[in-house]
Amino acid sequence: MKRFSVFPLLFLSLLFFGCGNNNTADTGTNTVSADQNAAAQPTGKMVFIYASSGLNMRKTPSLEGEKLTKVPYGAAVEVLEDSNPPVTMTYEGLKGKWIYVKFGADKGYVFEGFMGRLPVPQPGVTFFDYFRKNFAPLKKIVTNEYRNEDNGDEVFYTLDVDFFYDMGIIIKKYEYSEGGDETVTIPDMTIQEAFVFLKLFNIPTLKGISFPTKSYSKSADPEHYISVNVETENNEITTINISVNIEFVVIKKDGKNKVKIVIGSGA
Repeated sequence: MKRFSVFPLLFLSLLFFGCGNNNTADTGTNTVSADQNAAAQPTGKMVFIYASSGLNMRKTPSLEGEKLTKVPYGAAVEVLEDSNPPVTMTYEGLKGKWIYVKFGADKGYVFEGFMGRLPVPQPGVTFFDYFRKNFAPLKKIVTNEYRNEDNGDEVFYTLDVDFFYDMGIIIKKYEYSEGGDETVTIPDMTIQEAFVFLKLFNIPTLKGISFPTKSYSKSADPEHYISVNVETENNEITTINISVNIEFVVIKKDGKNKVKIVIGSGA
């Protein structure tokens, strides 16, 4: 039986319930605008830096603002109340606001596009093992099915297992004769945040791919065909489907405040 430390689980609980591409994000060519209607980031929440080279903290919400410090990869910052109108920015397809945060003794603005509420993974941890290691299991439902194909000669086998964890995390494992996939359902996460979080792991299908805002396909070489399909509704991205040959990653909106992430392969 797995043993779970109380303190990491308590820490993640606080993150989930309101305690919260790999370059420095406030350099380069960006679209910047003041947005009076942008949703405010909840104050007091702890969020984590996903940019591998860190994020610049600036005195004002502007690329021209004085640089106060660089917040390193994986560090947690506290979101503070900000009386200024929100300022949005687009960088490498990622849209987000400059948010006012505290890191150590410093207070200033950082770009939220390369941040998220889940802590960064330990080196070498796979995507699905991240959830198995950090969240307490609650129950498991297993469905095995054997059936004959129409010709009556071939036996078709499927394995369908649902693992339920605390804080609303659900992992579904599905296997069949020609492939399979795993799906994780994560509450309170956007498609954009899910994509940036996925890029923290060594997932070959996402290698060299920035956050897509439109569909495209290309041949990286004669043996690698890349297909990216982006679905939208009311100008909001609802599904991203990325495949390289028979390997695929799907990120899709699941209801109002959840995302499903599917990683697998199959003919």
